[in-house]
Amino acid sequence: MSLSTLRTDLSPTPSSQSSSSIYSSTRSTRNKPDERQQTRLETVLPAPPNIAALWKQYFNILQTPSKGIEYSAWLQLEAFLENVYKKDKDRVQMGPEGPIGRIYYSCRWSKEKYTSPIELGKRKRDGATQNKCDKCPVNSLVAVVTAGWVTFEVPKLSPESWPAHNHTLEWCDGKKINKAVRDAVCAEIEKGYPASYVQKLFNGEWQDGNRVHLQACGGMHLSGKLGNNVAREYLKANRNQRRKGALEDWQQQLNDAKHYLDTQEDWIYRQVSAVRIHDGKTSNALVFGSQDRIQTLCHRGKLTLLDSTHCTNKLGWFLFTLVVRDEQGSFIPCAHFLSSNEDGDIIGACLRVIREWTGGLEGWKLS
Repeated sequence: MSLSTLRTDLSPTPSSQSSSSIYSSTRSTRNKPDERQQTRLETVLPAPPNIAALWKQYFNILQTPSKGIEYSAWLQLEAFLENVYKKDKDRVQMGPEGPIGRIYYSCRWSKEKYTSPIELGKRKRDGATQNKCDKCPVNSLVAVVTAGWVTFEVPKLSPESWPAHNHTLEWCDGKKINKAVRDAVCAEIEKGYPASYVQKLFNGEWQDGNRVHLQACGGMHLSGKLGNNVAREYLKANRNQRRKGALEDWQQQLNDAKHYLDTQEDWIYRQVSAVRIHDGKTSNALVFGSQDRIQTLCHRGKLTLLDSTHCTNKLGWFLFTLVVRDEQGSFIPCAHFLSSNEDGDIIGACLRVIREWTGGLEGWKLS
């Protein structure tokens, strides 16, 4: 919504007279099944058919050194173990018989910065113990790629002396959501779906099998915080072009608002600015109101209410409204001003303009 399309008249509209019928139609529409609600998570978050078994097997790959896996399958599985194994170096290149080389990993929780004790409340919430915050001994793991086949080893150690993780796979999932799940959430939000919608899809609110698939992929601890953060960053980078003025700066939108007010016969306005005392920066505002409402403010302004609303426009400006009660006890909005900030300097400048419109000190008694 741009500044020029703000509606400040609080009088009833034709649509408000049939609110009950609108409510009933909206309620019946929401009960209709959405095609997107029938989506299976396997199409959004693709994974190998036996992902749950592979996920646990390759977490403990050092305990089964004879196990191997195709290189293409390992690349797909690697994202599901990203919250356990951190890739340090990738030295794989294409050979005559297929990919060949080495990939160097280390346990993500083997660094010094993760050795601080976990507080009691968090241990109870995440199911972790005091011992699980110690530095993991798996500080080196090498994936040897030969002719498109991957095997694992620990440098300079025999298989009998290979270390084991001192934490569980579930604990890693509680500390960090793996890359495969994160990328799938990001991809859905970038399609334009709300974060709450994506959260319901992944958590199986519409399809019970989606929750089972999510747990098998390591997303048991997925919360709405990840989706909200991704959606916030996505909306900042991709402004909604369907909103009027979404791609314009505040000066252009302010000019549009003044042009709109020029078309209204009874409305008056004035653009003001003030320098903030505490930081020396400038706050801008647009004061506006209808002349008959200004007269109402003069007559009934002995007790005036002033309040501001936020999130009424794309710029994040604040809409201040001065309200009085008439002879019938109804609240009447008399004057308004849109301000880029809520500091006292710009509010005082706007109130001085409104007092000038009401006749100065002899008009509206501003105390």
